[in-house]
Amino acid sequence: MAVVKRVLQRGTLLLLLVLIFQELALAGTTADSSENIFWDNSISPDTTEINGVIYTLTVYDNVLVAGGTFTKIGGVDANHIASWNGIDWAPLGTGIAGPEVDALTIFGSKLIVGGRFITAGGVTANDIASWDGVSWAALGSGMGGSTSFVDALTIHDNKLIAGGGFTTAGGSTVNYIASWDGSFWSPLGTGTNAYVYDLLSLPIFDSDLVAGGGFTLAGGVLVNYIAVWNGSSWTALGTGMNGGVQDCAIYGNKLIVGGTFSTAGGVIANGVASWGGSSWSTLGTGMGGAAGYISFLCNYGNKLFAGGNFTSADSLSADNIAFWNGQTWSSLGTGVDNIVEALTVYQNKLIVGGYFNEAGGKEAAHIARWTSECCEGNRGDVNHDGTDANILDLTYLVDRVFRGGPIPGCPKEADVNSDAASANILDLTFLVDRIFRGGPAPGACS
Repeated sequence: MAVVKRVLQRGTLLLLLVLIFQELALAGTTADSSENIFWDNSISPDTTEINGVIYTLTVYDNVLVAGGTFTKIGGVDANHIASWNGIDWAPLGTGIAGPEVDALTIFGSKLIVGGRFITAGGVTANDIASWDGVSWAALGSGMGGSTSFVDALTIHDNKLIAGGGFTTAGGSTVNYIASWDGSFWSPLGTGTNAYVYDLLSLPIFDSDLVAGGGFTLAGGVLVNYIAVWNGSSWTALGTGMNGGVQDCAIYGNKLIVGGTFSTAGGVIANGVASWGGSSWSTLGTGMGGAAGYISFLCNYGNKLFAGGNFTSADSLSADNIAFWNGQTWSSLGTGVDNIVEALTVYQNKLIVGGYFNEAGGKEAAHIARWTSECCEGNRGDVNHDGTDANILDLTYLVDRVFRGGPIPGCPKEADVNSDAASANILDLTFLVDRIFRGGPAPGACS
């Protein structure tokens, strides 16, 4: 009775509003599913404001940097590369004279950019260049070859390592992989016999360098798509894979490898496998779908996130993105509607880039954010769409209180009146009072 009395004290207008929004909920106007609320498209430009795909992401000088095929993003002219400061998109000088940027890393105090291009900021660079925050510069004479491009970058043994489709670097023969010491390019043995798509320095395995790609030989040794460089020679990881390796990461003291393969060391792996130092093992039954491959791996919040072109992870429905917690795969709501090409972490959120135009059921042109952290700002953002308390939050809360709808994924944000009891009629009355009568704002999260 006490609860009813408090509601009645708000007046007939309040009760009518509650009934109206209950009808809106019945009409199907509630917010996204409880898992989809973790998707945030506020970083994403409108589909008319970006004209190409995002292939690579990193963080440089406290801003997010995206590279790809675009020449416009967020309505800003930006030739194949742009930065996001948390509010706006901006170009990096005059950018890259495309067609695309495929790889990003940090070497010293500079952003290193690899891809398929001739010039950067008007400077002849040949597929690889550096940005110091003000201007572009070449790294020697860059790369060459009949199908030259840079697709992978990492730092190993205090040197920049580049991999891709080039056969020369700085004019010297290197065969798809080379190192840059700040002044000169050098080969890593005799290189590989085909493209290198990923590079990873391995501190847990004697600080060796792992290379993955479309090659079967490294230094003349049969390696089957993945190999290790120890500073003087190439070796295989068991019998390798039966298909290409797209990306590698460290998770749980193991090397995790994703790609287009279906077996690893003879074990059925379906696009993802782990190497513990002596043998290959699976992560569930791997990825499924017409393609069923992983293009990128990223650690975030003690979980391993995988993006690519798949419709399931193990037996779970998962559209193009999923995470592994060491035991099982989980989906990210309804996922994204096309291929994921890049993942990174910025401002404690997972940033996802690729071909997609929808993430978690929300319009998201080629880039979106996912977070497992709740209540980052003020309470009242019940549907967790990144905006202050509004009518969409109210319909979500009405659906929950009166119809037993989805439990808010972020309980603190649904505790609108800050009484430590989430998503109840008192929160509803507080929110109605705020939106329609100018009542007090929900308190800050703690």
